Amino acid sequence: STGVALPALYYSPDEEDERPFICSLPQDNGIMACSDVPARRVAGHQCCLDVDDLLHHQALGLVTEPFLNASAVVPGLCVNWNRYYTRCHTGHRNPHKGAINFDNIGYAWIVIFQ
Repeated sequence: STGVALPALYYSPDEEDERPFICSLPQDNGIMACSDVPARRVAGHQCCLDVDDLLHHQALGLVTEPFLNASAVVPGLCVNWNRYYTRCHTGHRNPHKGAINFDNIGYAWIVIFQ
């Protein structure tokens, strides 16, 4: 065991995000798939490293998360944990605060003009 674990069991968008990422199961024909989860961001910078980079730094005894360079945090040098979320499941609550939302315009038009 490496002692490395994902920060959470599932990807969860920021509650304050006006446009949260919501993936669709393949049979739902949505625009975004689970493979489209956006990269993790730290202090406004997109993380670009993977777990192998983290393990390499740990093996060398270097400081990790956030990665440091000459005592300064380097933007983007953090592990993009979001790349490891691979299973898509239907959630139990509406992420749009109860409003109906369509990410497939074809289905939206069908519902509107029924």
